[in-house]
Amino acid sequence: MDELQGIPDLLHDASLQGLQWQSHDRTLRVFFDCLRRAVDDSDSADTPVELRLTNVSQFAFFYSPASDAVRPSEIDFQARFASPDLAPWDGRSSEAFLYVNSQLAEIEWETAAHRLWIFQADDNPASKLRVAISLSPVSYGEDSIKESLFVLCDAIEPMSGGHPLSLEKWNEQYRAWWEGWSEHWEERSDDEEDDDDLDEDDDEQRSYEYEIAIPAETSDLDPLDYSPPQKPAFQITATDAPVELLKPIEDYHTGMLERDWRKVRSASPRLDDSEELTEEELEESYLDDGRGSWSYIRQVDSWWREGRRACVVVRGMEHTMPDEEDPAENRETVITYGLREFEGRWIIWSSTQGWPDFGSAPELYEEPGWKKEWD
Repeated sequence: MDELQGIPDLLHDASLQGLQWQSHDRTLRVFFDCLRRAVDDSDSADTPVELRLTNVSQFAFFYSPASDAVRPSEIDFQARFASPDLAPWDGRSSEAFLYVNSQLAEIEWETAAHRLWIFQADDNPASKLRVAISLSPVSYGEDSIKESLFVLCDAIEPMSGGHPLSLEKWNEQYRAWWEGWSEHWEERSDDEEDDDDLDEDDDEQRSYEYEIAIPAETSDLDPLDYSPPQKPAFQITATDAPVELLKPIEDYHTGMLERDWRKVRSASPRLDDSEELTEEELEESYLDDGRGSWSYIRQVDSWWREGRRACVVVRGMEHTMPDEEDPAENRETVITYGLREFEGRWIIWSSTQGWPDFGSAPELYEEPGWKKEWD
């Protein structure tokens, strides 16, 4: 069972190629195009990986707004998904994310705006595995929808080219792909004289294969060595937003400023992470959230709550630490928080950030008084 938890990692950057439901033997076949490279002559690494979910006891599609800023009641799911239909899922190519016995995916299922059942067994046996697959939305506009499926089953059987694919072999192929990726970028960093030795067609093919994952640039500056402004992280003007919705936002920003990583984790938990993380592991996990910046929340622009879903839009000032080229900077920012009710409290589920200066967030008609403290 534990080895199956590694399958989602092997499907990094994978796209769904289609699915087939076999009602006669209660098997769901799901096909993925994923990162693999042949490691011996017997490999069929250029074929899709098939996951066979066997002895299925429950199978359903579920839908929610692609953006957590959109109220579920604003979308007519019933009109758009009136009857269960597998056709839209078959033969499509969409980036997909697989979850196995995931608490995060279970909350998504429980708080979904709309469900369509494909199959429910009469005997409803206690299946061993809870599987969810979510497709990356095409966009995050007001009418965009996040599509997912939920399955209870007894086993997951990886296949390739119609033959069983062991997780050991799949891991080897996955590592081989990343080794090729590393080699590609090492070659790209060489001078042009060395690049001229490469066959042009081979170089174009390798570029197409590996440039889907471009290495990110890193900074030598460490946010832990920097002291941001010692102002209240959360000090808002009067609002009618419920206290219980504001608490995780306050705890998150206060925790980030004070480097209280357990407070940050309580406000914005990564539900599938181990509960036994050390302080150092928590620090490493959450430090990248700010990317060398800290937000000081000063007002609530808007909020709503529907069932176990909610949204709060806040505004304040973002302080960014200096880097090799630019000095420290303060800039007005707007953050939209999607919230979920979890175990009797509200937690941060998602966030998007914009800046009025860049046109990615609305400007206020009048300059707020709280901006004076940053002059």
